[in-house]
Amino acid sequence: GDEELLALPYNILGRMYLVSGDAAKGIAYLEKGIPMMERVNNKVEVCHSRGYLAMMYGFTGNFANAAKHLRAAMSLSVEMHDMDREATTIGYDGFIQVFKGDWDRCIASSDRCIALSTAKIGNVMMEALATNMKGYANFMLGDRKSGLELIRKGIQTMESMGSRISLSYFYAVSAEMLCLAGNTDAAEAYARQSLDLGPYGEKWGASVAHRALAMAACQGQQPDWKKAEEHMAESLRLAASRGERPNLAVVHFRFAELLQKKGDEAAAREKLSQATALFREMGMTWWLEQAERLATR
Repeated sequence: GDEELLALPYNILGRMYLVSGDAAKGIAYLEKGIPMMERVNNKVEVCHSRGYLAMMYGFTGNFANAAKHLRAAMSLSVEMHDMDREATTIGYDGFIQVFKGDWDRCIASSDRCIALSTAKIGNVMMEALATNMKGYANFMLGDRKSGLELIRKGIQTMESMGSRISLSYFYAVSAEMLCLAGNTDAAEAYARQSLDLGPYGEKWGASVAHRALAMAACQGQQPDWKKAEEHMAESLRLAASRGERPNLAVVHFRFAELLQKKGDEAAAREKLSQATALFREMGMTWWLEQAERLATR
């Protein structure tokens, strides 16, 4: 009766809150909607929503809950012999590892997702998302050329499909990558494209976009420290208000890098201390190692 009518809207709303950047609401809707779906025996929707719920828990830094729901989604996809769900669920794991900074596992999951998506089911969207994630991971592990080529390819595929789902996030990630590679003009353009999607409800990448704009403001011979600090403050505000704890930790870390470059050692140490505490608390090992290296410079 009523539960059959309510189950699907609860799950769809919950999933949409991820791309709008409100994970807390998304988690609340999905935690209520998934049991409804289970009771009406809609296994496909249960699998889909558990994968999204896993991503949302990863987005907020609760990696234990993320792993729990991901295992449940994977088990269900295998039980249903549904390769599309299996590929998508593996893709969700790639996202979670991006949030955590486990780049090797991100690449492994992305490769598996791409293999299933291309050879078995022709899921072009999942192939594009996994290509983006692999590009980001390659870049962060030091293969900048391959990383930039892959994420450019993934974004172009998404644009050609007219899809905005997670596009603001990958525009913003590309902006940060380009900034780290020294291409400030392209970085700023991608960051602005990410923020331009906000009015369409695609706000997932907003905090990362402001972080990239802050980093871009400090490039070149005449860094604009005021502009950089304004963008970093907005990046911190957005990450904190949306419960993006892994991203919040990274913003503190990037802010510490900029403050160290500026020569404000006391402020840099404070930001680095905040980043380090969050990385350690959430088990973000790779990022913790970067923070420890920065502390010795």
